[in-house]
Amino acid sequence: MARKDKEADREYQARYYREHKDEKKRTTSTAVKNRYNKKTYTQISVSVKKDIAERYKAKCKADGITISEPLHKAINAYIGEDCVEEDSEE
Repeated sequence: MARKDKEADREYQARYYREHKDEKKRTTSTAVKNRYNKKTYTQISVSVKKDIAERYKAKCKADGITISEPLHKAINAYIGEDCVEEDSEE
């Protein structure tokens, strides 16, 4: 391949990457997170009255914590463990 062709190819690749990097990153990142979460975690569901859920969410927001943090603490206290997982999702 001629030097000019190689330079043009590198420029095209760089431009393509810049234009599509967020799109690719977001898709890959989500897929990776979903696989990791499926392998590592399980969901526990609970039903509560709507007014209790609203008050609970409001209290968590006022305290500046995620809605899962008090639940993690309660579960760990119940089973006798001291660790609380940091949860970045609401």
